Amino acid sequence: MADPEEEACSISPIAIDDDTDIANFVSRLSIEHNIPWIEKKLKLWIEDASDALDFEYILYCLFKTHKFSLNKSVRTCIQNSLLALYKKDPEKYIVLFTNELNDVVADISIKNISMHSVFILLKWTNCFILNISINVTLAQKHLPGLILNQSTLLELYLSSSAKENTKSISLRSVQKTLENVLVKISNENAFLNLNIYIEELIKVEKKANCTQNTILLGMIAKVDKIIDYYIQNILKSKIPLSKIAGLNDFFTYFVTFEDFEFKIMLSLEKALLRAPEIILNGILKELIVSLSPTIDLSKPIYEKLFIPILNALKSSNPDVCKNSLETFEWIIKRCTNHDYIQFRLRALFSLNHKLLHIKSLTYLPKSLKLETNENISIALYNK
Repeated sequence: MADPEEEACSISPIAIDDDTDIANFVSRLSIEHNIPWIEKKLKLWIEDASDALDFEYILYCLFKTHKFSLNKSVRTCIQNSLLALYKKDPEKYIVLFTNELNDVVADISIKNISMHSVFILLKWTNCFILNISINVTLAQKHLPGLILNQSTLLELYLSSSAKENTKSISLRSVQKTLENVLVKISNENAFLNLNIYIEELIKVEKKANCTQNTILLGMIAKVDKIIDYYIQNILKSKIPLSKIAGLNDFFTYFVTFEDFEFKIMLSLEKALLRAPEIILNGILKELIVSLSPTIDLSKPIYEKLFIPILNALKSSNPDVCKNSLETFEWIIKRCTNHDYIQFRLRALFSLNHKLLHIKSLTYLPKSLKLETNENISIALYNK
């Protein structure tokens, strides 16, 4: 059954330039093709909005156009007008927009809402996720609600009988949004946004009838550029631990053993040799601890990281020595298979270095039998 408002779009009793009410104006947008004039009218209404009621009324009128069959140019005008409203008062707008969106999404399972509407609502949601993601305060308060609606709308559209090419368009739209929100912005915002995404999607996954989040979770998991971003920026930067920890959930839920061994390890090994003062200052420890406990890290740790970390104990920089010992303690806890261990060290001449190595040995499993070199043996004997 056709929507009454859509049927009204075929009637134009009043010339569009005579409209004084935005509701009448938008109801006839499907028959108007003068795009500059539409833009001008919408811009004037938005600029003249003087109080909360005007603001809310304009948003309501524009929002209901998701049900109308409009051409692409008019759609762009509507989205740009919604964006102009947002920029006029971001906090007020995003609250009103999210409330309207929540109401429509909640009714999807009750009312017969067209896939055309779902497609438009998903595009709008992507647009405003992208806009609030650059504002830490707005992201913390309002991004969670938009994420859940984005996930619901995406799943609904992809599982519908819509054409495959439009499904691909919707998927690419979300992928581009994720790339911009999680990769192409500043470190601080990227960490925050990723953490919010994971927290919201995992949290709701624990509830019944919320399997729609699986699609969006899978898309985040496939964002290999996050790993590339981590390699290119985090492994080479002196970033505060509080910011590095923002990626913990990403590594826990999405990074596999193969990702770690074949994508991260080589860069990690080079960074450890090139700049141990950076890597051992919490980056390596945070990465190893955050990886899923179901992943056995024994082989790459013992074969690639074990000796370089111990050799860092011989550094003339006391901070490097201290951080190396702390890192060594944590990575050993992540090893369950000690068959890979190769404990061959270069000569140790400093008494302090020998003592540090002795202390490092105490972190190894008690049952492990080691064939140590002469320096370590003498030090152990003298202890």
